[in-house]
Amino acid sequence: MRPLLCLAVLGVACAQPPAVRVQPNAGAVMPESVFVEVVNDNYYDARVHTIYDGGGRHSLGTIAGNRRQIARAIPWQPRSLTVEVTLIIGGGVYRSDAIDVAAGDLVQVRVPANLETSGFFRRVRR
Repeated sequence: MRPLLCLAVLGVACAQPPAVRVQPNAGAVMPESVFVEVVNDNYYDARVHTIYDGGGRHSLGTIAGNRRQIARAIPWQPRSLTVEVTLIIGGGVYRSDAIDVAAGDLVQVRVPANLETSGFFRRVRR
């Protein structure tokens, strides 16, 4: 009797439910993205935004001084992209040169220790 009970328990434990099919929603389209990683080599914390030519603005958050932020996805637009950096202490605002990006690109932005002498960022007045 004992071997029969073990065999019955084993049969129930090994039984698998029927396979479930998941059909993707045909109407849902995932937008194409650009991935942006920020490395803050500056001593001060920096608030970083990406700005597409013509308007679209996306926050990448605040990156602590001498830290890195993993890549974040932003929607891709067929326009040039600039990066805006605002230093939390001192309040300087800097914009990068325009960057041409394509869907799926990984862009690494380095905030240099001295933004004033950077050839990539320029200070802007607000």
